[in-house]
Amino acid sequence: MMLTRRIAEVARDLAWDHGIHPRDSVHVASAIAAKITVLNTFDKKLIGNPAITIEEPTIKEPELDFEG
Repeated sequence: MMLTRRIAEVARDLAWDHGIHPRDSVHVASAIAAKITVLNTFDKKLIGNPAITIEEPTIKEPELDFEG
């Protein structure tokens, strides 16, 4: 997705209103523009911010069969 003026303006508002780092706010604004409902991140500062559900991804590690 290209960075448009509208996405940049939403990113600016997210940075100003919610204290999100400007680089991170572009990712969040892009996700909002793409109508993504959940954005996964390990960045604890982003988790729980408004406008989109931002959560830590759930990772299921495969079980390896070392017996066989």
